Amino acid sequence: MKKHVDDWAKIVAKIIYTIHNTRPKDIDDLINCEGDGWNHNDFCNNMIVDKKTKKIIGLIDWEYAGWGTLKTEIDNTDRFSKKLKKLSFSKKIEQEYNKIESI
Repeated sequence: MKKHVDDWAKIVAKIIYTIHNTRPKDIDDLINCEGDGWNHNDFCNNMIVDKKTKKIIGLIDWEYAGWGTLKTEIDNTDRFSKKLKKLSFSKKIEQEYNKIESI
């Protein structure tokens, strides 16, 4: 896991950036709270990782998805995983997200 966390952070930051900044008008009525974008809200438990390549190949379980803050989305990327938290996964994602945003 430790060996791959930097690569995962780059991928997850791109996914978060894409989802969070999407504005589909068809689902505007689902915006039900304060926030600044769409969130998955539960990355760490729902990433599908290829056993051979160790690359993220999917993201499942969208039941907690909704409108929220970027901070909440990033904080939740390692909130429920002691291993990812120990590896500073959310901080790495935030750094990668900031790089994407500055382009």
